Amino acid sequence: MERNRKDRNGGVLDTVAELFDLLLELVILLTHVHEIEIAVPRAHDRILRVARTVADLAGKQLLDEDCVLEALQYRAQEKVEV
Repeated sequence: MERNRKDRNGGVLDTVAELFDLLLELVILLTHVHEIEIAVPRAHDRILRVARTVADLAGKQLLDEDCVLEALQYRAQEKVEV
């Protein structure tokens, strides 16, 4: 019984650690994007909304680096077209 409890809590802790790592990677990625070309906070929000849409369409519950990069590509295309 005690082992099952440890396994269950260990699984939760592993999931939290993975989520924390993904969040940290996202913050680092957005920091680099900000340094390169995006100075308006509203642009960050827009990119995150598009990234969330990309993740939803891909059936993902969480944002990942690929979703954010795809959203950035759409943003870059939008700037070129304007």
